[in-house]
Amino acid sequence: MAAKLSILVPVDITPAMLTGSSIAEADYEVWNSTAIYGLGVRCIKNHRIYESQVAADAASKNQGKDPADLITQFGTIVYWNDVGPTNRWAMFDNEVSSQSTATTGMTVVIKPGAFNSIYLGGMEAVHLDITIKAAPGGAVIYTYSGALEASRPTNYYDWYFFPFSFLRSKLLSGIPAYSNMELTVTITSGAGATVKCGVLAVGLLQVLGRTQQGAKAKPKNFGYVKVDDYGKATVKKGKAATDVTASALIENREARQVQEILESAIGGACMLSCSDNADYSGLIRWGLLSGEVVYKTSSTSEVNVSLEGII
Repeated sequence: MAAKLSILVPVDITPAMLTGSSIAEADYEVWNSTAIYGLGVRCIKNHRIYESQVAADAASKNQGKDPADLITQFGTIVYWNDVGPTNRWAMFDNEVSSQSTATTGMTVVIKPGAFNSIYLGGMEAVHLDITIKAAPGGAVIYTYSGALEASRPTNYYDWYFFPFSFLRSKLLSGIPAYSNMELTVTITSGAGATVKCGVLAVGLLQVLGRTQQGAKAKPKNFGYVKVDDYGKATVKKGKAATDVTASALIENREARQVQEILESAIGGACMLSCSDNADYSGLIRWGLLSGEVVYKTSSTSEVNVSLEGII
């Protein structure tokens, strides 16, 4: 496999960077410090959804308790539970399973600074359009438009009877980087259909080394089998993810820099790519990275990486 082993550590998207979105942030009302929140009532604070954990008539009523304060979530009295991001911000929380959704299509505009690659994951849609400007209102430096079709029928039977298959993830690289870039992403589907996006990540794609043969993709499922006291088994189907392991060869003079790249990626979600060849797209995954640099000889080292797929 003559290819490059690369990782993308995403830029943290802040509210100031999100300059436009067709998804309204109207999941629930914004938290009000004077309101009394009953059991199960939800609100929004800092683009996250919180659910009240105490009854309105409780002795320690939920009033003036900031849901974003960890004391109100984990203190002696638990007032709030952090449910997750709002629909608008779900695609930016680095978790594939928390998806932003919209009817027919969604468009977001972000100004994240310099980047050379885009990764989208957890998508359910039929078409993707990308426009990048060197600066807001500036010249267009990159465009992409393509169908998110993953079906590969090999005969007429497959063509007529097998269901449509979504391309659930997409990596776009080789983008010229500028310091004040503006990215517009539009994801669409059929009229009235639900469009979903779990991850929208941008950053600088960094090469670790030359990918060696033997890279592995291992699908996993978070389902389980529950057996009751009478021996009856119930299968609980869970969500799926994929783990990836790969290695690359580098020169010893590159080892320190590669180790620093690995250190910057460990501890947070990132994207791992084993090849830019479409035939190996199954080796492009999102998850938690671990790795090591092994000094093999006086001139060469080996980089071993493992990505734990997350949902």
